[in-house]
Amino acid sequence: MSPRPFSTEEKTLVRQKLIDAAQEYMSTTGIRKTSVEDLCRAAGISKGAFYSFYDSKELVFMDALDAVQQRIHDTIIRELHAHPSKREGFVSATLRMYQDFMNKPWLLALTESEYEILLRRIPKARIDKHIALDDASSKRLIDELGGGIKVDPQLISAVLRMLFMTILHRQEIGEYADKAFHFMLQAVASALFSEEN
Repeated sequence: MSPRPFSTEEKTLVRQKLIDAAQEYMSTTGIRKTSVEDLCRAAGISKGAFYSFYDSKELVFMDALDAVQQRIHDTIIRELHAHPSKREGFVSATLRMYQDFMNKPWLLALTESEYEILLRRIPKARIDKHIALDDASSKRLIDELGGGIKVDPQLISAVLRMLFMTILHRQEIGEYADKAFHFMLQAVASALFSEEN
């Protein structure tokens, strides 16, 4: 007798548990040392059931990164509406997300080598989907900013990715990492908001 299939609600719950587990294991053991069995145990499913959700553990980790990226964009948009100045809202939200990243051990544990491994083991189509989601979020950000910004959404997407990727290189950057991030953020904000909307 085969087990009954997951309901739509159960599928959503299990997928979220796998993503949450990926974030947790990122901070404790990293991508390389985390096994499919570890993720299954955390989500309360069998290894066989895992493969009805994901083809590989790397795809779970990619979904975890996508979820964080979406939270970043959502927070920036909320902050834009909470400040009288869109520039001030953009800077405030980005700095808050930077601090949030600094307080998330799983994200800081994502070293350059682990990120490279993740990207090598993920199909190009999935990486393209990740970039497309990022570009769509940036387009939404530009739409929220209203008129006056004549910047390609893909460029804003790339700039935000680049800003947040510096977190992975804090050790190499050294003691000026925070100041450098603030400086780059102010430069980006000045370029985006040359004439306050």
